[in-house]
Amino acid sequence: KSIGTKRNDITDRCRELIVKAYGEFQDGAVYGDKDGVYCQSKIFDTESFGYNKIVVERPQRDEQGEIVRKNKKPVPDAALRDTENVPLTEDIDAYFAREVLPYAPDAWIDKKKTKVGYEIPMTRYFYEYQPPEAVEDIWARIGVLEKEIAKELWEIGDYFADVLIERETARRIAKGDGKVYTEKEVMDELGITEEDLAAVGDVEIE
Repeated sequence: KSIGTKRNDITDRCRELIVKAYGEFQDGAVYGDKDGVYCQSKIFDTESFGYNKIVVERPQRDEQGEIVRKNKKPVPDAALRDTENVPLTEDIDAYFAREVLPYAPDAWIDKKKTKVGYEIPMTRYFYEYQPPEAVEDIWARIGVLEKEIAKELWEIGDYFADVLIERETARRIAKGDGKVYTEKEVMDELGITEEDLAAVGDVEIE
C-alpha cells in the first residue's frame, strides 16, 4: 500500500515473506501463494544493474550543410545532443558502433561526460506475461450487460408511461367539469396505444 514519497506500508505477511527470501538467498524461489500474496526471489550480479551513461554529440552545420569546425574539430550542436545508457557488461565502443553509428554516422562520444549509474527495473526482471481474456468470456460479459441495460430501459419506459397517464388523468379531473375520464380516453388523447404498452411489456429479459 503506497503512502506517498516512494514509501510503502508492508503488511506483516509480506514482511515475513521478504525476510524469508533474503535469509534463504535462493535464486528463482517463490514464497507464499502465487494466486495470492507471494514473494519471488531472483539473484543477479551487481553489474547487471549498472550502466555507463554516455553523451552522444552531433556536429553543427552551416547554411550550406557543411560541418562547422573550430580548431579543426567539429562543433557540437546542443540541440542534437543525446544520451545512451550502455550496460556495464557491454563494451562502450562496440555498443556505439552497433546502436548509434548506423543511424548517425557523424556522431561521436564525449567521453569526458561519461558517468556510471545503477537502476533496478523491476518490470524487466519480474514481469510475467498474462494472457488476455478469452473472446468468449468477453462476449459473455457483454451479453450480461446488454440484458441489464434492456431491463433498466424497460423499467424506465414502463414507469414513464404510467406517470404520463396518471398526470393527464389528474389534469382532467382538475378541470372540474364533472366528467370521469377513463384510462383508455386519456391514452387516446395522448396517442398511446395498447400496442405501444404491449411493445414495452414484451421486452424479453432472460
